[in-house]
Amino acid sequence: MIKQWRVFFVCICILRPMHLEAWQGATIPLSEYTHRRAAILSKLEPGTAAIFCSAEQMMRNDDVPYPYRQNSTFLYLTGIHEQRAVLLLISDGMYTRDSLLVHSILFLTRGGFTWTGEIPSLEERRIRYGFTQLTDLVLPYDTLQTILSTVLPSIRVLYYTPSLPETFIDRVANIPYISWREAKKHLQERFPNLEVRSSNELVQQLRIIKSYNELQCLQEAVNRTIEALSQVMKSTREGIYEYELEMILEQSLMQHGSRSQAYSPIIACGKNALYPHYETKTSKLKKGSLVLVDCGAEVHGYGADITRTFPVSGKFTPVQRKLYNVVLAARDSGIAAVEIGTTLHAIHTVMERVLIQGICKLGITTTPDEAKKLILHEFCHFVGLDVHDVGSSKQPLEVGMVLALEPALYIPDSLQYPAEYRGIGIRLEDNVVVTENGCTMLSALAPVTIEEIEDTMKRDGATSKEKSKLQ
Repeated sequence: MIKQWRVFFVCICILRPMHLEAWQGATIPLSEYTHRRAAILSKLEPGTAAIFCSAEQMMRNDDVPYPYRQNSTFLYLTGIHEQRAVLLLISDGMYTRDSLLVHSILFLTRGGFTWTGEIPSLEERRIRYGFTQLTDLVLPYDTLQTILSTVLPSIRVLYYTPSLPETFIDRVANIPYISWREAKKHLQERFPNLEVRSSNELVQQLRIIKSYNELQCLQEAVNRTIEALSQVMKSTREGIYEYELEMILEQSLMQHGSRSQAYSPIIACGKNALYPHYETKTSKLKKGSLVLVDCGAEVHGYGADITRTFPVSGKFTPVQRKLYNVVLAARDSGIAAVEIGTTLHAIHTVMERVLIQGICKLGITTTPDEAKKLILHEFCHFVGLDVHDVGSSKQPLEVGMVLALEPALYIPDSLQYPAEYRGIGIRLEDNVVVTENGCTMLSALAPVTIEEIEDTMKRDGATSKEKSKLQ
């Protein structure tokens, strides 16, 4: 038997706004960012420094940029959403002209008028971002190279990872440019005594354990996602297009305060659900088909990651019910398997075993090896500032880690499978936080059973749950 598990709902605490992104609701106090930077400094041995950079603006075409998204590690350490910003942490510190020993230097663009809006002064932003300790210094971005030329000659180890895609490839010349390798090469040419190491090792373990405030941001992102998913379910009907569901999803997220999403949503009807990262969203919803929606709101950089699969007609067919309950059983077994000390890989194995047993029991395949071919990806990953957050699938779970559990099966439209099951893809995904006694379900309020989903999709107005509240 699957061991029993309790479902907890984490209440939202709306914190007092302290940032440029305060409109998003839950946020991170400035003191927490200060503590994070101090934690990095405490890891630095004498004679070492670390550099963290904001994300570069990615261009869509010519002079038109894509919407800007901050580098996750830089955001984790500063809470700053600005472009062209750099954080320099120095173990031994650097003396200023006033003979102050500073260990944390933030470089920002100068204030003033720009094409995109007015930028506050450096002094205003120094206070706004909480760089107010005697060991903090805020300098203009255009002084970065001068400061590096002063600091790095006396540094023996520099922790640095470019905030760029890891690899660029020239398709014609067939030459890969590995950003970290190239940066390391040029820095060591410029400073021969400098050893350059990846900064990921400094930050990963800090980022993977979520604080109380981070959990509030994640819970709020999950709640907004659930509201939007429920609205999509209620709006689903035969004849509309996948992209129309995307419009409804985005509108709901906007109405609940999320101007950005953790990733581009996946909305796949019928056979399109066989592709785990389906992108086109141009198919028309057909009666008798299932539609898969994988989406996540983002709150102050922290993103939810929730998936539901539901019938276009609002009612599951008998075959769909059988398949859906197999995936649901796998999901429940995964939640039950979450505990301190286990691993994502072990939880995946538990869910995979339940899926394979269910597939064989329904007669879709005759052997476990054949059933395993219907499983296309791992079922677990960490969630946080990145939708697939930092962390290894083999590291032991600790209290405060946040996971996505996403069991799925994908049955190709092939003659080797029973006709009634062909071309069906089903995925369920929930977010949980590891606790002392197992896990807390952040997405506990999302409709997930067949009854809950059909109840949510009723066309006659209020659901039975809503009606009971009115009585």
